[in-house]
Amino acid sequence: MCVCLGSGENPISPKGAFGLAETGLRPRWFVAGGTGLAPMLSMLRRMAEFGEPHPARLYFGANRTEDLFCQTELKALQAELPQLRVIYCVWKPEDNWQGFSGTPVDALAQDLADTTVMPDIYLCWPPALIDAAEAAARAKGVPDKQVLSERFLPA
Repeated sequence: MCVCLGSGENPISPKGAFGLAETGLRPRWFVAGGTGLAPMLSMLRRMAEFGEPHPARLYFGANRTEDLFCQTELKALQAELPQLRVIYCVWKPEDNWQGFSGTPVDALAQDLADTTVMPDIYLCWPPALIDAAEAAARAKGVPDKQVLSERFLPA
């Protein structure tokens, strides 16, 4: 269970206006690292609760393998949302790492190169990483209106 982000019957929801856009049935790709996972979990839980059929991907990044958290909760969410594919991205992986090596921006750019349907992309990270993800999406032809973000700002 991922206690820090809420789970089960009382999930913690992000505050503010960052949420799912009603844009038809385009795929939804979520890109997050660290606490940026919270709003993504909230949106994915909503998709599961309402039985939304959108193909979905979650690119979840960490610096090291041991920094990945909520893996049990993400597996449970995949059981509820079978069209969800979770891509764990580790920037500095150990030698035995079997997942994606690099940042979620690297994984996003790679997958955008192989898709014909431009997804709606949701980003939640510090500003520099959001800027990099937005640039990668723009370079692959994703319209700006299909890229939604919430930036971490210094307190």
